Amino acid sequence: MQTAIEKNYYNITQYQDIEDNEKLRVLLQEFAYWLIYTSWDLRRIYGPFEAEWAIMTLDELKSLLPEGYQLFNTTVPKVMVAPPRELLEQLKKFEAK
Repeated sequence: MQTAIEKNYYNITQYQDIEDNEKLRVLLQEFAYWLIYTSWDLRRIYGPFEAEWAIMTLDELKSLLPEGYQLFNTTVPKVMVAPPRELLEQLKKFEAK
């Protein structure tokens, strides 16, 4: 996470107002979200395109933050799998317009 922050891939300025005793938990939680979402290569298709996370694709993640992708690979697949694209496409009909 620290590398992503230092390289400006993860902009944490919006979390400045969170109390210190909660801040690390929130930062780690959001970092994990972005790492998983990007590793599943969902952001390129489903967005959001404006966010605190600068990496848009799986290929970018592998190239720009290889240690993040390695962390994902050694932890997440043991407990989670990406949702099927077909299901995600079906859920799009429920998006607010």
